[in-house]
Amino acid sequence: MDPTSLARVLRRKSTWAEKKLWAILRDRRFSAYKFRRQHKVGEHYLDFCCAEARYNLEADGGQHGFPEQQTQDVVRDEYLKSRNFQTRRFWNS
Repeated sequence: MDPTSLARVLRRKSTWAEKKLWAILRDRRFSAYKFRRQHKVGEHYLDFCCAEARYNLEADGGQHGFPEQQTQDVVRDEYLKSRNFQTRRFWNS
């Protein structure tokens, strides 16, 4: 599946928490910063990315509580840090 199609699928399958967060962030409603949903950076899709501020918000579900997923999250966050992105994670609940 090409990256654009995958991003569209991810946007369509948003969790309730992602939908609520997007309602706040979309259309420059949050401090006039432009956020994008499911924005591709390298091989990763960022939940909510502000390219101009190099900022990434992640809304994490229960699967992120498992050790193997936490290890993947650390690797991903280190990659984003190397690209000068700051990441904040929030639980869906």
